[in-house]
Amino acid sequence: MELLPGDPTARNRGSPGLRRLLQGEREFQRDASNRARTYYEAALARDSTFIPAAWRLSIVYRFLRVPLEDYLRKLYETRGPELPEQYRELTASLLDADLPRRFEALSRDGREVPRDGYVRFVYADELFHHGPLVGYPLDSAMVQFDSAVAIDPDLDQMWAYDHLVYGYLRLGRRAQADSSLARRLAIPPSGEREELQRRRFLKLAYDERFRPWRASVKRWYADLTADSTTMESINRFCRLGISFDIPGSTTRAWQDPGADGLDSLARANGHRAQGIALHGLRPSARPRCLSSTRQPCAGAGPTVCSSVPSGD
Repeated sequence: MELLPGDPTARNRGSPGLRRLLQGEREFQRDASNRARTYYEAALARDSTFIPAAWRLSIVYRFLRVPLEDYLRKLYETRGPELPEQYRELTASLLDADLPRRFEALSRDGREVPRDGYVRFVYADELFHHGPLVGYPLDSAMVQFDSAVAIDPDLDQMWAYDHLVYGYLRLGRRAQADSSLARRLAIPPSGEREELQRRRFLKLAYDERFRPWRASVKRWYADLTADSTTMESINRFCRLGISFDIPGSTTRAWQDPGADGLDSLARANGHRAQGIALHGLRPSARPRCLSSTRQPCAGAGPTVCSSVPSGD
């Protein structure tokens, strides 16, 4: 069994962490990334030198948006020579803080191993999240995600399609968004709560972009029926409208009466999202944003509010 391309050390196949790794692989294939993470971490607890588990954990951390730089740096500095060459070079590219140079290296890495879907997926992910900062259009990330899925059946998973749906909604391309969302929803649910919430909010985002009347009905119904779990998920996704360049959806969502029933942290996030959405639209941005500073806002610092102008 080849645990990594090239499987550089035979010792990997006799590792005491192998059983946990294989359990993690089964969960990973089911898109149950949180459970996969638990098994990969358990494999490393049994064998801290088990390179396949360490590498697979880095993949799951990327999917779950866990801060990755320190983990990759430690992996590269302590176990780098044991990684397959393409992943060693990929890791070195990711650790380069100079974004233009990083993208040049990632593009080169992809050309050197054109049939490695994961290398292409990482390139796509970096283009999606950081490419626009240095002039790469969002379309370039979409091309790479499509290629990664076509190359590697293991990447025919929710994480690739989530990005494709996000991207095509952001670009306003309904036909491609329809196709990507249909493929995404055809993947059997993993059973993890976060994944089920993401399905719901992808559909809501689609409606906000292309069927706003239907999105309004959904928000009205949620206001009537939402329980504490739903409110918690709203807290996490309160910047939905901004993510898809639909600022009106964020301001409308937090004008709904149901927002008053949220806990203080949720309301703080909501008002901050409103303030950012209103930024540049009308002078009421600052009061909305400043009202959020009464409570700490998860995932954003005070500089967000200070950047909102008081005038037009």
